[in-house]
Amino acid sequence: MVKYFRFRSNNIILVAFLLTLLLVSTLVITAQQITATTLSSATQVVDNQYQKQHNLMNLHIAGQKRTVDIQRILLSDDPFDKDAALMGLYEDGMHYTHYRDQLAALVESNEHELDWLNQIRAMGKETGPLHNRIADLAMAGQTEAAKQLLTEEGFAKLDRFSHKVNEFSLDQATEIKKSIGQARQQVDQLMQSIILLATTLIIVSMLFSVFLGRRFNIINHKLRQTNDNLEQEVQARTQELTAAQDELLQQNKMLERLSITDPLTQLFNRLKIERVLENCHAEFEKSETNTCVLLVDLDNFKAINDNFGHQAGDQVLQDFAKLLLQTFRNNAYIGRWGGEEFIVVLEHSDKDFMVRLAEELRGKVENHRFPEVEQVTISGGIACMQKSESISELLDRADSALYRSKNKGRNQITL
Repeated sequence: MVKYFRFRSNNIILVAFLLTLLLVSTLVITAQQITATTLSSATQVVDNQYQKQHNLMNLHIAGQKRTVDIQRILLSDDPFDKDAALMGLYEDGMHYTHYRDQLAALVESNEHELDWLNQIRAMGKETGPLHNRIADLAMAGQTEAAKQLLTEEGFAKLDRFSHKVNEFSLDQATEIKKSIGQARQQVDQLMQSIILLATTLIIVSMLFSVFLGRRFNIINHKLRQTNDNLEQEVQARTQELTAAQDELLQQNKMLERLSITDPLTQLFNRLKIERVLENCHAEFEKSETNTCVLLVDLDNFKAINDNFGHQAGDQVLQDFAKLLLQTFRNNAYIGRWGGEEFIVVLEHSDKDFMVRLAEELRGKVENHRFPEVEQVTISGGIACMQKSESISELLDRADSALYRSKNKGRNQITL
């Protein structure tokens, strides 16, 4: 009986030993698998979110570039440059569609993100045909109608589109942080469960305490590594997202600067000056803030191009732009109005002050030695805003004054 009891006790001890060993082995293997799976899942989620952010940024840039292509078509006098800008418009449209479709494939299983994309699609259906209409008008020679359509509808819709894309981008960054936080929470919960089970096994069998302690130290070390890896992954992805958003902001600033700048003289272009005039006119109607306009034209500029070449003519335009910037410093908006004609919009100024600065500019130009051409003169016309007068009427008066300067022998300013 004793032998049977001892035999049975030994069997029970052996079974307990084997059962404990099995539980420990199962615990270790399961912990390793779950840890690897959790880390792999978290990495996949982060990579997926990063791809969404990447396609979203490229989609936005393609849309912005279409606006720049439109402005090139409107501002260029060279038919070949217009055709190149038109081809760029269609090519950027294809890029926009490509990145939009890639983004759609990534968000199709997420109703929240799909709603964002549908909003962007809806805005794209407005801005895309609008771009095409403006391009068609410009290529058909209806430049003023195209500019008006761009000013009245294009800029506002593009601003709403950019704002919606930025909102989506910030939402994606939040989702990435949320996904990584959930993964870390799962790892922490796994650690707590393993420690609890390990404590129970140690209490059941003190014989395996050293073994279990060793195994759990290994597991804890791996879990700490997992947490460290996740933190490093969060930092790396956050830096990448920050860099991507900074790049997007820089692209926006560059595109905005290109859209309002004349490429040769680096002064404001006609579209920008027209918007400045609209703001000044509204301010004048509201508070009668004095604003004067100077239209100035380089005398006999065609002869310069014919006798010295277009490169010399371009150098004259660039030097003249520098003299304009040296003369008009405060409260002045200086732009290239077209060809060799320039415009200065001077706020908070009366006509006497504008005449003095214009005469100062005329003298500087007359005394300046231009490369190859040597001497160049200018003619100008000045007009100041009056009540119940439109912008078009103001510019007509300045233009009439300019032509009086031309008819009286050039190299003079007429008020």
